[in-house]
Amino acid sequence: MRHMPGLGLKIHPNTDDPTLHKVTPSEAWELMFDHFGFGVGDLRQFMLNGIDGAWVDETTRARWRAEWATEFDSAAAKLA
Repeated sequence: MRHMPGLGLKIHPNTDDPTLHKVTPSEAWELMFDHFGFGVGDLRQFMLNGIDGAWVDETTRARWRAEWATEFDSAAAKLA
């Protein structure tokens, strides 16, 4: 998992079966940070990867990228 982004794979943390994997979608993101060593900037890119992979029209995708990146950056600034 740690090497996947460096190999060009666009990952987006999630789980398709929280009961089986014993991890919720939000816990999957926390694990990427605390256990896999990804930084806040990496998480931002993972979020954008998810938007890029969404089955939506390009107008919606562009709007989501702009809005969600702004929200992410605002929240990340409060961590410092």
